[in-house]
Amino acid sequence: VKEQAEVVYAPFYIEDALGNGSVVGKIKGKNIKEEMIEGGTVSFCNKLFQKELLIENGEIPDIWFEDFAYVIPLLTKCRKPAYVSTALYHYIKREDSIMGQRRNRRSLEMLKAWNLALENSLQQYRDNIRINILKRIPELTKHYFLYQKSFIDTAWQYASELEQ
Repeated sequence: VKEQAEVVYAPFYIEDALGNGSVVGKIKGKNIKEEMIEGGTVSFCNKLFQKELLIENGEIPDIWFEDFAYVIPLLTKCRKPAYVSTALYHYIKREDSIMGQRRNRRSLEMLKAWNLALENSLQQYRDNIRINILKRIPELTKHYFLYQKSFIDTAWQYASELEQ
């Protein structure tokens, strides 16, 4: 409220089923907006959004990994972001969550979410989004081994678009 921010971003604590946890999503630089887009978490759970920004962005897509498809464009359109350095949310990662279903073909909707995010974001931030995606590829190819080729092909596409 004090900053009159459209988006407030905070890191959060993530814990697995065994109780192992850590804080993720910290931002260290001065350009909060670019860091949120390029390297921050894309989950809804660690952000507060101004209602008008949500209305401007329209409906949340009905796909798996909708967070990426919806939150990233919101962040690009945000004119006034703010960052709170304290982890304010506790997330428990469950094996039966979408991220745990690594053999489900719907996991490939991640590629659709990435494309939607790029299409619906402001042009000047699309390279930041591609970098965000490229940072995810090594971990995804390790855990989603059935879809490695799709992820690697997408990585090559986005990397070549960065060069242009």
